[in-house]
Parts: sequence; C-alpha cells; structure tokens
Amino acid sequence: MLLKRSSFSRNVWLTAGLVVAMAVLFFAYTALEGKVDEAHAQRFRSVRLADELRLSSDELSRMARSYIATGDANYKKRYLEVTAVRDGRQPRQMEYHHLSWDEAWAERQNTATEPGIAISLMDLMRQAGFTDTEFEKLASAKSQSDTLTALELAAMALIDVQDSASQAKALAMVFDGNYHQDKNKNMRPIGEFYAMVDARTQQQ
Repeated sequence: MLLKRSSFSRNVWLTAGLVVAMAVLFFAYTALEGKVDEAHAQRFRSVRLADELRLSSDELSRMARSYIATGDANYKKRYLEVTAVRDGRQPRQMEYHHLSWDEAWAERQNTATEPGIAISLMDLMRQAGFTDTEFEKLASAKSQSDTLTALELAAMALIDVQDSASQAKALAMVFDGNYHQDKNKNMRPIGEFYAMVDARTQQQ
C-alpha cells in the first residue's frame, strides 16, 4: 500500500513538473516569436525607406528628362514636389510606397487628403534604428542623389532659354555616359544596404 502511494506521489510530481516545464517552454517560445516578428517588421520598415530613396531618385530622373524633352511644366512641378517631400519642406500627403508615382499623383489630384507631417526622408531613416554602417550607406546614396538633383535642375533651367541649342545641351546632361555612371553610384550603396539589413535581420 505504501509502495503504491509512493508511486502515485512520484507520478503526480512528475506530471506537475512536466506541466511547469511545458508552460515555461511555451512562454519562452512566445517571447522568441515576438522577437522574430519584430525583426521582420524592422526589415520591412528598413526596406521601405530604402525603396523610397531609390524610387524617388528614379522618378526625379524621369521627370527631369520628360520636362527637358517636352517642355511640359507639369513634369517640372512633379519634380519639385518630389524633392520638397523628400527633403521635408512639404507634407508627406502621398503614400508613395503603396502606388506607382503616376497613380499617386493622379490620386492626389482627384481626392482631398489631409496633409501629413513634413519630415525629411533622412530624418525618417535616423528614427528607423539602423546601425551606423547601414545609415552611412543610405546617407551616401542620398548624397549621390542630391548631386544628380543639382545637375537635373541645371539642365531643366536651360529649357527656360527656349532655343534648340540649350535643349540639346540639357538632353545631353541627363542622357550622357557621366549621368549614367552617377546613377549607378547612387544605386550601389542602396544595394549594399539591402544586403546588410538582410544579414542583420536573419541573424536576429
């Protein structure tokens, strides 16, 4: 009888121990799962900001070339708006990462939207929790993009002269080999940033 009680007591304690161990494992798993989710969310936010820098640079090139080729003032207007939003001089009214630029522009013209906050893309990047090395990559890409912006603005200013020689010079400025090399310099650190963020979030 005493042996049966002893065996029963051991079984009870063993079961209780297993229940406690399972509970501990469950809470540990939940905590780790939360960290994994946060790593994925951090990667999404990081890539979205880098995408905005990359896509806005491409859009500026497209608008500058379109304005120079056609003289249509709407292209220049869109160009100036992109730079103003990106530099924090104009509220971020368009959800640029959700739509193509043409769709975003059309939606803004056709719907009344509440003004967002005016904050530069670089400030958003500073708040995103990048490592110093990651931020340096994007800062380098932004600096290269700003160099291109200065060239594009100078080329667009030539169109105001309204003669064929000035237009030819402006077109050469945004289509020659040097321009394409500068575009590649702009994109390279962004690609390196993507690789660094992938490596960091995978490790996390």
